[in-house]
Amino acid sequence: MGMDNQVVLTSFVQELDAQMVVMELQAGGIDAVLQKDDCGGMRPFITSERGIEVLVPAADLQRAREILALIPNEEAEAVALEKPRRRLSKIDLTAMLVVGIVVGSIGSWVYVKDKYFVREAEIDRNGDGVTDQVWFYGKDGYCTGGHADNNFDGKWDEWHTFVDGAIDLTKTDTDFNGVPDVEWKYLFGVAAQENWRPNGAEVVNKRVFLKHGIPVRELVDSDRNGTFDLETGFDAFGNKTNSMPVQK
Repeated sequence: MGMDNQVVLTSFVQELDAQMVVMELQAGGIDAVLQKDDCGGMRPFITSERGIEVLVPAADLQRAREILALIPNEEAEAVALEKPRRRLSKIDLTAMLVVGIVVGSIGSWVYVKDKYFVREAEIDRNGDGVTDQVWFYGKDGYCTGGHADNNFDGKWDEWHTFVDGAIDLTKTDTDFNGVPDVEWKYLFGVAAQENWRPNGAEVVNKRVFLKHGIPVRELVDSDRNGTFDLETGFDAFGNKTNSMPVQK
């Protein structure tokens, strides 16, 4: 469907939040897409000055609003619209290439240049003067990884690995003690598997399989003995349906 027939449903600062909503809409049969300006994935920190927009066909706008309203409260809080940071202007980009360092006026953006290419981007998302998100780049200009401090306590709690410019692995510290608890594995840049390893445990306590980023099957080791014993299915919207013991 052409972009001329699409309208903006809502917008976000974080791409992951926007993707969550897009997956919900697509599961409901709506052809939702993201609109951003990140140079084809080469500059994930550059977004539209309106934020990352979720577009839907004009004819499906009302139904899309209804689906958006049905997102669980905890998810809705995660994807709540924040004031978007400004987009880099052509002047900013030119200065980055010539000088190697650019500082934005909303929060703080610092680009570290190594001779002829940007090596990393340091971002202060809450404007407290402390870097809370960093992206790293190779000589080809593609992102190689990054990490973030999502609760702004000065410690990293989310780590990303990219392969050939596409996200490959994400690890998150959900209790903010410095040790990853859950990891997401991606296939062609789309989440395919979620593994829960509380405090870096060797044994996976919960594994979720995803298709097109939407959960389809969950395995749980309820007694923590190293063997999955409970299996749960999901409907087309990613909601849990039936649970049953794993057949051994």
